[in-house]
Amino acid sequence: MSDFTQLQFLTFRNQVETAFREAYILDTTTLSVEEHQAHKRVLQATQLAQVRLENAVFEQLTEQVRNQLAQLRTSVAELDSALASARSSAQKVARLTSALDTLGKVAAALV
Repeated sequence: MSDFTQLQFLTFRNQVETAFREAYILDTTTLSVEEHQAHKRVLQATQLAQVRLENAVFEQLTEQVRNQLAQLRTSVAELDSALASARSSAQKVARLTSALDTLGKVAAALV
């Protein structure tokens, strides 16, 4: 039985939304070419994860999906904290890029 509650799901969804918002509003003018490319990948992954989470209704999620999201919860919470402490666009892109795999797993779980 999953211990992933509806409140935890909503918090998780809000944290993914924050990651998307942070990626979307970044000032990309100061980024290197590599960071700019990473930013594009991050923006795509976070947008897909956010849209799928926004469309997901907690009560309709299967136990397997709830378990998958519960396993990703810690990584998403760590990303949320890391974004809050990042000062520059480059730091935010680096933190978001390090979470690309996690964000992709969130999106994949909700197919």
